[in-house]
Amino acid sequence: MTARPVAIALFIAATLATGAHAQEATAEVDADRAGPWIFLREQVAVAGWPGGLISDTRVQLRGPLHRSDSIVFQDTYAGVGAKLAVTPAFVEVGPRLSLAPIDVFDVDVQVSWIGYWPSSSGLLPYGDPGESTRDLDREDRFGDPALKPQSSHAFMASAAPTLKLKIGPIIAFDAWTIAYYNVRQPEGIDSPYVYEAYWDRVIAWEDVVIEHQPAVLGEILDGQGKPKLWVGATMRDRMTVVSRDRSIAVGGLIMFKPSVKEGWPTFVAQVLPYVKDPDRVGGMPSMALALVWGKDVQLEDSLAGR
Repeated sequence: MTARPVAIALFIAATLATGAHAQEATAEVDADRAGPWIFLREQVAVAGWPGGLISDTRVQLRGPLHRSDSIVFQDTYAGVGAKLAVTPAFVEVGPRLSLAPIDVFDVDVQVSWIGYWPSSSGLLPYGDPGESTRDLDREDRFGDPALKPQSSHAFMASAAPTLKLKIGPIIAFDAWTIAYYNVRQPEGIDSPYVYEAYWDRVIAWEDVVIEHQPAVLGEILDGQGKPKLWVGATMRDRMTVVSRDRSIAVGGLIMFKPSVKEGWPTFVAQVLPYVKDPDRVGGMPSMALALVWGKDVQLEDSLAGR
C-alpha cells in the first residue's frame, strides 16, 4: 500500500457555491520546496439551484514545517495571507491562515468582513427557516418593505479542517467548515432570521453554520505528462445551530485538467440532488462548475524577478 502526498481543499464557491462553496479543487503541489514560497489561487465558479457566481482570490506566503523521509511529512507547510471574494450579492475580504502539520491533514482559518448589497441573493429577512428560499420565491419578496433585500455587513470567523488520503488511484477526503456569523441587523427590520446567500441557508443574525463534505474519487488520469481526470461521489451536509436550517445533497464530483501547460485551469463540477431540504427535495439538483488556477512561486525567484 502506497500513499502520495496530495493537497485537497474544499472549493466552496458559494450560493453561490455549490452553490459554488463546496469543493475547492484538489491540487498536487511540489513536495521538494525547501524555502518559503508565494501561493496564488484564483477560482471562478457558477452555480444553479440556487443560482450564483463568485470570484475567489487567495494569496499567501507559505513555508515548510517539519519534513522527513516519512510519506506523511513530505509536504507540510504554514501560510499566512488574505482572501478576496466578489459576488453579485456581497464582497468578502480578510486574513487567512493555513496549516498542514502532516500531509494527511490541513486546516484553514479565515476572519472576514462581508459587505452585502440589496439583491435577491443578498440579505433577505425571514420569519421562519421553513419559508422557501428558491430563486423565484426570493425575488417575489421585493414588493414587501419588511421582506425586501437589505444592505448590511457581517463579521465572519471560520475554521475548515480537512483529512485526506491517496492510496494508489483512490483519493478520499473528509472536509468540515465551521463558520460563526454576526450580521448587523438593519434598523426597522425585526425578523428573527435572514437568508445568507453563500450557504443558501436561513440563519439567525448571530449564528453558526456547519458544513460537512466527504468524497471518494478514482484517479483515471494522473496528470503526469497528460491531462488529469478524477471522478467520484460526494455528500454535502449543511446545518445551522440557531435557526436549525438543514440541507443534505448527495451526488457526483468530477475534476478535469485538459492540459499540462501552465495557465490551463482545473475544471471542477458537481451535481448533487437534494435528499433533505425545506423546499428543494425532488426539484432541480444543486449544480456547480468552478475553474481553478493555482501557482506556487518560490520566494527567491519572485524577488529575483524570475
